[in-house]
Amino acid sequence: MKNLKLISKILKMYYIDGLTQTEIAGKLSISRIKVARFLYYARDNKMVEVKINLPLGEFDSLENQFEKKFGLNDCRIVPALENREELYKYLAFELSDILERILSENEYVGVSWGTTLEGLGKYLEVKKRKDIKILPVCGSVGVEGEEYATNATTRLFSEKLGGMYYTINVPACLDTREAKEILEKDSNTLQILKHIKNITTSILAASDISLETSFGKLGHFTKGDIDYLNSLGIVGILNFEFLDRDGNLILNKLTDRILRLYPLDSIKSTKNSIMVSFGQQKVDIMRAILKGRLVNMLLTDESTARQILS
Repeated sequence: MKNLKLISKILKMYYIDGLTQTEIAGKLSISRIKVARFLYYARDNKMVEVKINLPLGEFDSLENQFEKKFGLNDCRIVPALENREELYKYLAFELSDILERILSENEYVGVSWGTTLEGLGKYLEVKKRKDIKILPVCGSVGVEGEEYATNATTRLFSEKLGGMYYTINVPACLDTREAKEILEKDSNTLQILKHIKNITTSILAASDISLETSFGKLGHFTKGDIDYLNSLGIVGILNFEFLDRDGNLILNKLTDRILRLYPLDSIKSTKNSIMVSFGQQKVDIMRAILKGRLVNMLLTDESTARQILS
């Protein structure tokens, strides 16, 4: 193959210098898609091997404890690292391994939103499948270029898994119930809803209730709204579903403004529902999701895992 020198330069910049695909594309004056294709070509042709130096079995006992206590099909726990990018890499390694095992051709994969999924999505290394369809499972969040934007995350996972992706042009949060009801009938919304029914694997992240989280930074909610949610005993959200400490759905006046494309009943009935979350502030909502048996796979770090069990 031509461009071996260029591939060698890209591999050094990505794996040794730690640059992102976007940064590499900028430095080499090529598209990010071309960078991604060269990386995949190098991996598929054994030009590079990715190795995580984590002693095997270090968290086996803890993972087994989670699987038995919360009825999980799979639990992956990685070291608690202060460097967030390094933590994303560990989580991406485990998620890549799971997806390699469970995904087949012609599957529908649902992807949520947030900084965690965007962060680890950059480091996924999964053999591409044909005809995989990647779907957003919530309305549009953020704008193009923001790290947690719904469509940006969906597109990123599509690049990593292969296949095609769908975009959602209807906001996740509306100003009024009437506006939400109108947009529920939008043709783009109806198309997404039709495909969401076919999802066999979903990748979700939990969020606590505060103005400091991705949820709080959306700009749709005030401090008064947050106080109201707290007064109802709500500890966080899973794909814009408001949950109490036991994982029960708590409908409230804000629910009327949420476009609920992929509600709890759909999440619970999905063959593979994967939660990827970590952090002390998310312990309560993650514990609630697990107690409610709302997902059947978990990826987190050791610190978060031990706090959930405490």
